[in-house]
Amino acid sequence: IPKMAMDPISMKVADLKKELETLGLDTKGLKAELAERLIAALATEEDGAPTSSEAPAAEAAAETAAEEAAEEAAPAEAEQAEDAPATEDAELGKRGREEDAAGEDEAKRAKEAAESEAAAAAAPSAEGAEGAAATTAAAPAAAAAAADSGEKAAPAATGATAVHSIVIEVPNDKVGLVIGKGGSTIKELESRTGGHIQITPDAMWSGQSTPRPILLKGTETQLAWLKQLVSERVNIPPEELLSKQEFTAGPIGSGGGSGQAP
Repeated sequence: IPKMAMDPISMKVADLKKELETLGLDTKGLKAELAERLIAALATEEDGAPTSSEAPAAEAAAETAAEEAAEEAAPAEAEQAEDAPATEDAELGKRGREEDAAGEDEAKRAKEAAESEAAAAAAPSAEGAEGAAATTAAAPAAAAAAADSGEKAAPAATGATAVHSIVIEVPNDKVGLVIGKGGSTIKELESRTGGHIQITPDAMWSGQSTPRPILLKGTETQLAWLKQLVSERVNIPPEELLSKQEFTAGPIGSGGGSGQAP
């Protein structure tokens, strides 16, 4: 292409690069930069300075280059703009999921607290239930506690609440083991079993060699337990304690009997 007939602005990039390469100039850059470089080279080659008619062409080339650069940058900016909402949506979604999880945890804790309060309110109170029998479910725990203390646990109640009485007999020289000092043993046995013990007073049995009658009162479970504890105190099998004697009334309960421990 004759240099005077060249119009770098309308030339293709490949042609611009080819001409610049021919002139030994840099071939890198956008089309506008290449065109401007070629125009400057041609002007320098002709008379060392650009003519007045070439100045507008250089300006036009610069403007065109700026427009093309803007057009090339536009798609990238558009892609970034499109990606921005997606990123924001993802962040919002993440925060929403975290808030939902926190709300579920709080609701779970509130539910557990409500259930605990309901269970505590529904639990029946056993305080003040005088003479109430121990339940079968409580028997293992009582047995374990008694085992730790070296004592036997009271047997579980069968549900029968009717009060019965039986008469047992203990050798006169062992009655003090049942009474205890100041009646302490009687109080202990009554407290542990819930039953009652009456012992024929010393004054009414003075001088007699036959075993002394003792009256036990309580439910069937309490009677069985009282008899077992008395058996352990006097070291006589429970079945040998049963008496056919009639009980002679004396003071009731922990005050029963005037006999003292030896």
